[in-house]
Amino acid sequence: MKKYRKIICLLLVLTLLFALTACGGKKADDGATSGKFKKNADGTYESITIGASSYLGRFLAGLSPQESFPACDAVFNTIFLRDAQTKEVYSDILESWTWEDDTHLVCKLKDGVMFSNGDKATASDLIFSYYSHDERGSNYLNQMGLVFDECEARDELTAVFAFQEPTSVFFDTPIYLIDEKWSREVGWDSEEWYKPVGSGPYTCTEYVADDHITLKAKDDYWNKDHGKAVVKEWIIKYYPDANTMFMDLEVGNIAFCNVEPVDYTRFLKEGGKGFNVVKKTTGSAMVFEYGYLDRPDLWGEKDLREAIAYAVDWDELAKVALGDAYIPGYSLVSSTSPEYIDPGRHEFNTEKAKELLAKHGYNESNPLTLHVYQMDTSTYKKLSESFLYYCGLAGIKVNVEYGDVSSAIAAWVELGGEDFGFYWNVFGSITGDIHGTIDTANDPNGCTWQYIDDDHFQELFNKMLHTSDDAEKAALSKEIQQYVYDETLIIPFAEMSYSCGYLTDIFTEEQINEYCLNKDYTLIGTLGLEDAWK
Repeated sequence: MKKYRKIICLLLVLTLLFALTACGGKKADDGATSGKFKKNADGTYESITIGASSYLGRFLAGLSPQESFPACDAVFNTIFLRDAQTKEVYSDILESWTWEDDTHLVCKLKDGVMFSNGDKATASDLIFSYYSHDERGSNYLNQMGLVFDECEARDELTAVFAFQEPTSVFFDTPIYLIDEKWSREVGWDSEEWYKPVGSGPYTCTEYVADDHITLKAKDDYWNKDHGKAVVKEWIIKYYPDANTMFMDLEVGNIAFCNVEPVDYTRFLKEGGKGFNVVKKTTGSAMVFEYGYLDRPDLWGEKDLREAIAYAVDWDELAKVALGDAYIPGYSLVSSTSPEYIDPGRHEFNTEKAKELLAKHGYNESNPLTLHVYQMDTSTYKKLSESFLYYCGLAGIKVNVEYGDVSSAIAAWVELGGEDFGFYWNVFGSITGDIHGTIDTANDPNGCTWQYIDDDHFQELFNKMLHTSDDAEKAALSKEIQQYVYDETLIIPFAEMSYSCGYLTDIFTEEQINEYCLNKDYTLIGTLGLEDAWK
């Protein structure tokens, strides 16, 4: 389990490297036009191309390299999803799901869910869709606490999932329904996984590594509830350079893509002809974290934690690092969440910071000295340089080393000198909850500076993770938000944001808000169907 949890941390770190950096480039001369994506008389589109810049991805979810979230959404049915607006859990493939008791969830498949090879989906497939992650070393089930020996198919369509203890995170990880028989026949290393069998509305007809994925709508898709396919073909085109991708949006070569901060700033200055860009929160916060495990002698003292909180103008630090991508954030929970409270904030006060440091013997002749190893990227440099500047005003000395991704990761997962860290979960959280911001705060085996070494916090956090009662979870969430501020256990300084660019004569802002979940995850399977265009 230790290995798998570290993989989660490293995967997010690798992804954020691409999420918040971009290259400069020359603006295209022509305005965007969607003439390439012509609408038929019946309102359908023969083909729409969208961009992907972080990675092209593949279909074996939960392993490295990462899956293509849009392509997986189209080819498979995701077992549980949450509505982006209401935060309510829903499922296209389940007729019902009910807690039989605190640790047993009974799920009943709809009758007639069909895979693309003609196999009918059963309760065994439903259980296997989860079990397969454990079998092949995926990291997606780490905190679910599933007990597979006790999971069972009661009949053809009814599956029972058993847990070690109650859970609040089971519904919030994208797990795709897969065909057990087909998966066993081809094996996990098969090239067939580049054009897999699935129960979703599209099939993959072409996969060209590091170039594009082509997805064709099924004529015989089993689920008629969402109507016919409006988009008959999706093409996901990979761009190694995000700025080049944005230029292709500008001239209408692609209809939708993530927009990096530098291009979003340019859009704000110059506007868009035929395209628009909207900024959204991922539902998670960007945070400063104390390295409790590396420096328990230091961060075990509340005065010293508060000294850091007062020493830095966190609003200005975030503005410098994020520019126009900045969204103010003062809690571990997104302002979009029904669980959100404003717990308060530590105002910038250099003299207060000095007073707190002096209580522990730190002064100009004996400065508090901190060390950190950071990735050599623009965002990390801006954060670190701003932090160093403000700490300097309070007499705190900060030593920052920069290195490549591998060097930084090696430093972050081994004890021995990381006194703090900056963290953001680029995948975000649809529910906007605390777990989406600090998913490994209870795991001492991940990045060393992500664990929060406070007994009462751990008690509250783990209790929140292990309840199936929504009201109890919300109450615990609010208590944690306030406790974290009161005890200065971690410092939120912004909401994580991302920007979506789209051609305005194809998509609406309402569609973008409903079906774009984060920078790499758009529900194109559903977006391609008639319901999304009404």
